[in-house]
Amino acid sequence: MLENMHKLKTGLHHWLKERANSRNAKTWLAVISFSESSFFPIPTIFFLVAIIAFGAKRWVLHASIATIFSVLGGILGYIIGFFFFDTIGSKIIEFYGLTEGLEEAKILYSGSVFLVVFAGAFTPLPYKVFTLSAGFLGAPFLTFLVASIIGRALQLYAAAYIVHVFGENITRIVFKHFTIITFTLIALILLILLI
Repeated sequence: MLENMHKLKTGLHHWLKERANSRNAKTWLAVISFSESSFFPIPTIFFLVAIIAFGAKRWVLHASIATIFSVLGGILGYIIGFFFFDTIGSKIIEFYGLTEGLEEAKILYSGSVFLVVFAGAFTPLPYKVFTLSAGFLGAPFLTFLVASIIGRALQLYAAAYIVHVFGENITRIVFKHFTIITFTLIALILLILLI
């Protein structure tokens, strides 16, 4: 099993590297960013980091493309959850084995919709769970949109900037501890908001 995981990881790395170095890198970034927010398995951040790590000079442009298309994909996820959850949304959730995550999201939404969507957009948690569940639960769309824009922008611009400034080596360290770093940042943001 570990050998298969290693092959999958290596194959994904080569796939990302080929597309990140291609003339169509921006198009691939837009497509992955859009589709990952509602149904595609490869996280946007991996492809964005790959593009910048493999030599793209305009990190702000790439982070902007990723943010815009990720939020647009999030809107699609919201629409699927709102109008088509029984036919499409539930199948996406089941396919990725995210049913438990959906149940947890339902409980969380009873608190602050903004903070739940922001956490889903900013942390390594699957953003698609939050887009689909926000629509399914009828979360206020404007709150969903603002939280998505802020969360996705913070995650993607921060990642792009770190790779641009520190290079690929620091990227490995950051991604190794990405979950701890992001949850620490969220805790700090919550403390600032609550004080």
